[in-house]
Amino acid sequence: MNKCRLQVVEIGKNGVTIDDILVHDQYDLDPTIQMMLGKLTAPVATGVIRSAQTQTFDRMVEEQIDAHKAQSSIRCVDDLLNSGDVFEIK
Repeated sequence: MNKCRLQVVEIGKNGVTIDDILVHDQYDLDPTIQMMLGKLTAPVATGVIRSAQTQTFDRMVEEQIDAHKAQSSIRCVDDLLNSGDVFEIK
């Protein structure tokens, strides 16, 4: 049996045992099996294929922005304009 492809089998036929059967975990963070199930055409996978609890892209970006703000010495536009090399025009 090819371990890299999903196959429809019947337990007891062609030496297939219960130990050969894949148990799908919808909460698995690795999407490999979930993607394979999604590509099935016959039979079609039904039910919940993926339900991994992860942060949204927006939330991860917000956390990065908050972390950089916390480390920055620039708190307002005046701080930005007066940072680095500054000179006065008279």
